[in-house]
Amino acid sequence: MQGKQPYDVLRVHVRALARLQQLHEEISSGRCPSIQELAVCTDRTSRTIKRDIKALRQDFKAPLVYDRQRKGFRYAEPGWQLPPARLSEGELLAFFTAHHVMHALAQKPEATLLQNALAKLATFCPSRSPSTPT
Repeated sequence: MQGKQPYDVLRVHVRALARLQQLHEEISSGRCPSIQELAVCTDRTSRTIKRDIKALRQDFKAPLVYDRQRKGFRYAEPGWQLPPARLSEGELLAFFTAHHVMHALAQKPEATLLQNALAKLATFCPSRSPSTPT
């Protein structure tokens, strides 16, 4: 693994988590998507999707079942959610700094790229933090 930097490895994990989040959203939609449909929507192979399904079941304890009648996947426990990613204080600071930079860039093309990246990262954040006032 001589050519790979730790940053490259981290980027791979972030992409995999983003893909798992995308699979989760598709399955949660209630459409009961098949392996092939999930492969098309994520632009990955069915083999990759099978590994991702296995990871959801084993690593995240997702109550995923294959519905033979509908020929696709669904959650045995409706409303099941992926656990939120745990971000360090520094990572949260970087996230909000990037958000501030995005607003400073306004209508420049870089702002769109940053906005898309932040939107992907935001899917891993809990909807409310414990310190958020109600």
